Amino acid sequence: MPDRKQSVIVLVVLALVALLSLTGGDCAISVQSGSSSSDRDDKEDPTLIIGVGNGQLVDAPVEGVQYESGTLRGITGPDGEFRYETGGLVRFHIGDIPLGNAVPGKTLITPLDLVAGNGSLENTAVINLGRLLQSLDAVAGDDRITVPAQVRERALASNPALTGVIEYLEYADETRFVNAASQLLAVLTEGYPHTVVLVDSATAQSHMRKSFARAGVQVDD
Repeated sequence: MPDRKQSVIVLVVLALVALLSLTGGDCAISVQSGSSSSDRDDKEDPTLIIGVGNGQLVDAPVEGVQYESGTLRGITGPDGEFRYETGGLVRFHIGDIPLGNAVPGKTLITPLDLVAGNGSLENTAVINLGRLLQSLDAVAGDDRITVPAQVRERALASNPALTGVIEYLEYADETRFVNAASQLLAVLTEGYPHTVVLVDSATAQSHMRKSFARAGVQVDD
C-alpha cells in the first residue's frame, strides 16, 4: 500500500517540523520513502529535506506584520520574530501593503535588506520604509514597533477608503510616498490613542541607527 505509506511519512514529517520549530533555531529533517533497495536502484533517491529557520524583523523589533516564506506564513511576534524556509525567500507585508521586496531568509532582517540594491540610511526607500513602520506604531514610547490587527484588516486594496492609494505607494519616490503614506495613516490609525503624523526623515534615520546599533547591525551612511 505505497500511497498510504507515503501519506503517513508526510504527516510524520509535518509534525516533526512543527515540534522542532517551537524549540527555536534551525531544524532540518531528511526522510526517505519505504521503497525496496531494488526500487531505489531504478529511481532517483526520494529523500525529502525540510529546513525551518527563526528570524527577527528589526526597525526596533517589529510586531504585527505578516510574513510568508514558502509554505510558512504568520504574523511577527513581540520581538519581531518570524519563521522562514532555509534557502528560500521571505516577504513581509501589512494587509496589501508590501514592505519592500522578498529577500533570502536569515536570522536578522532590517529595512536595509528589504530595499533593492545596496541599502544605506541615506537611501530614500530605506528611510521611507522606516517612516511608514514607525508612524504605524500603536504603542508610543517603548522599544518596539507594534502594528495592531485593525491596521492589517484595513490595509486592503479592496477597502473603499483606500481606492488606488496602496497601488500609488512608492518608497523610492518621495512625492508619491508622502502623498500615499499620509492617506494610509489617516485611514489605518483611526482609533489610535494618540494623534498620528508621518514621521519625518531625520527622526526615522535616527531611530533606525539606534535600533540597528542595539541589534549589532553595521550601517553604511
